[in-house]
Amino acid sequence: MGRDTRGIWGRSFAQLRRRRVMLAITLYGGLIAYTVVRQMRSGFMTEFGLYEFWVILSGMLGSAIAYQTGEAHLGFPGWQGAVRALATAVWVALFGAVVAGTLALPGYGTIYGPISVAITLVEAPVLLVVLAGMLAGAHLMMLDLRKGEVTDDEDL
Repeated sequence: MGRDTRGIWGRSFAQLRRRRVMLAITLYGGLIAYTVVRQMRSGFMTEFGLYEFWVILSGMLGSAIAYQTGEAHLGFPGWQGAVRALATAVWVALFGAVVAGTLALPGYGTIYGPISVAITLVEAPVLLVVLAGMLAGAHLMMLDLRKGEVTDDEDL
């Protein structure tokens, strides 16, 4: 019998790697949404309730959906691949904010979601650095997957 190439729950190791990146991006979306909620809370929101929880959940869903739509553009070699990765990073940030804002507050949230995220990233540039690092890591991981350097036989 050959070596077992399946990972946890019947998924390949390459799929598990991709899922880990998705989880990190999703948690990051929740962190950004929490930061936005905290900023709003200092102004006119006084209590942390169900709506604030929904805004954080919307941020997580928005970032996951945006990453899923942009993942196919990551992992290409050369300077063209780097340009595609940069465009994908901008796409994930903006589209994730639009989806999260729309889920949190249909109509107004579609407009103010990206504005709130942009203000948050300007006020807390460390969050922008973390986003850039995570998406750069996702690009490098996809580059390895596309080159065939990472196979299902590789250990986690």
